Amino acid sequence: MKNIKRVTIGIDWELFVNSLKTGLSVGKDKLNSIIDKSKQRLPDMEVGEDIDLIELRLGMASSFSEFEEKTHRAFEVCRKTAAEMKTALVGLGYREADMNPAGGHIHAGSFESYRNAVETHNRLAPFVPAFIALAASCPSLDGKFKSLRMSHSAHNCSNPMTIICPEEGRHLWGTDVCLKYPDKPTLELRAADSQPAPELMCEIGALYLGLAVCLANREKAPFEPNIIEYGKNRMNAVQKGMASTFIIEGEEMTASKMILDYVIPLAIEGLADFGTPGGPFELAELMADKRLSVADWVKAITPTGTDKFRAAGEMTRVFNAGADPIGWLESAQPQEAVDCIPVEGHILEIVDKETPVGHVFSGLPLPRTYIERILSEMADAKKLVLTRGDRNELLVSRI
Repeated sequence: MKNIKRVTIGIDWELFVNSLKTGLSVGKDKLNSIIDKSKQRLPDMEVGEDIDLIELRLGMASSFSEFEEKTHRAFEVCRKTAAEMKTALVGLGYREADMNPAGGHIHAGSFESYRNAVETHNRLAPFVPAFIALAASCPSLDGKFKSLRMSHSAHNCSNPMTIICPEEGRHLWGTDVCLKYPDKPTLELRAADSQPAPELMCEIGALYLGLAVCLANREKAPFEPNIIEYGKNRMNAVQKGMASTFIIEGEEMTASKMILDYVIPLAIEGLADFGTPGGPFELAELMADKRLSVADWVKAITPTGTDKFRAAGEMTRVFNAGADPIGWLESAQPQEAVDCIPVEGHILEIVDKETPVGHVFSGLPLPRTYIERILSEMADAKKLVLTRGDRNELLVSRI
């Protein structure tokens, strides 16, 4: 049975508009001027502003060819408009100099019932870390993260998911997969970083759409949602990108294998009527084969030892000169998969001396009871010390 009878997609593609002089924001007045001119040149679309970003909203597309045409046209018009005003359109997930995140949100639809939307939301959980890894585009200058944007959940605009009960659960706004039904008949992926090229935005968008449609229409999902595994895999994807190793139903699986053996075949099945990109999904296959994403391109061209302001200027120069991340991905050498980082390792990175447990909670996309149990086990093993503060709050310290 087809639960989704009309397959549709929409995106909210956030892009930085950088000053050629500073590499930082052009400021509200110039940004609004660029948005106004772009609106005039794209009357069939919604071009807007979202917290010092230009946001491309294409409206609802009903075929891949329509989605692809709109995405390319919107990007080129806004890029040329920005260039006319001596600025550069920069499509990355984070501008570290002023701590501004930019996402490539994807709306998969059209859902016709709340139950189907919720069940599909839950079924998507095992796959979300793979999308975080594939779409990672903003490595931190200290080398700790492939997606600095997702390291803090995009300033709480892409928070960790939880499993929702269709009968009794209530959803929250701003999770990695966000229920927009019924105002918009979609499930919105908010975990993907912004992308530097329309080709990448189209492939990642279609990949998520096809997967969501396939999972919505299938009697049984390939994997049962497991919120503990999802949380662990999310942390690994944020830190290691496409080189990550996940835990799926108790077994190790690389992000590469997840994309190649599950996400792409399921997406192709879901897009039987909608259409697919050429290949299909040749860029996603390329990145999965090489275990690379845009984050690795950014890391490769950012000067070693640079500070965040110089990095912003360098990336602005690259985009203004004509960035070619796809060419780099095609020519780059593949990287090896890295081992799955255990939860204890993530905790030790967060904890210092008398760190409030609430700080540990906010730094891990895992259920709080589970975190407290791990902290207790680490204390028993003499890896941590648990104490109480002046207000009887729980504090944790490294040994």
